Amino acid sequence: MDDLNFLNTTEIVALTLKGEAENQPINGIIAVGCVIRNRHSKNPNHYKNLRDVCLEPKQFSCWNEFTDSREKLLETADLMLKNYRQFDSYFRQCLWVAQGIVEGNIRDTMHGRTYYMTRDYFDNHRPDWAKNAKNDIQIGDHVFFDV
Repeated sequence: MDDLNFLNTTEIVALTLKGEAENQPINGIIAVGCVIRNRHSKNPNHYKNLRDVCLEPKQFSCWNEFTDSREKLLETADLMLKNYRQFDSYFRQCLWVAQGIVEGNIRDTMHGRTYYMTRDYFDNHRPDWAKNAKNDIQIGDHVFFDV
């Protein structure tokens, strides 16, 4: 199952949070959600909605083709299609945060930041486009920043 059209925006955001912020504290999940919303609000002509932000190719590694994380997300999406609602507490938390992000009930704890990566990647493998990253904030093992 690779067709995600049956999922609503909140569900897509929740899956993205699950894939990107797995094992992060709640403020890390919220921070990733804020980055998703900030990308949309800073580029409304490019991204029609938060769903487009999440599913933009090569933007969130959890959705990259042929990855284990994508396969896990598709399995969860398949359960959603079957109306199976007995998800683990972590995914229920991601759904809760996603709803707050989509509805605008969670304030922007990232103060407009639109990028993040793991601390290890940020410190040791930072790509050229992020060489001049500024205003970094670390939450869990993620670094959130502007370029």
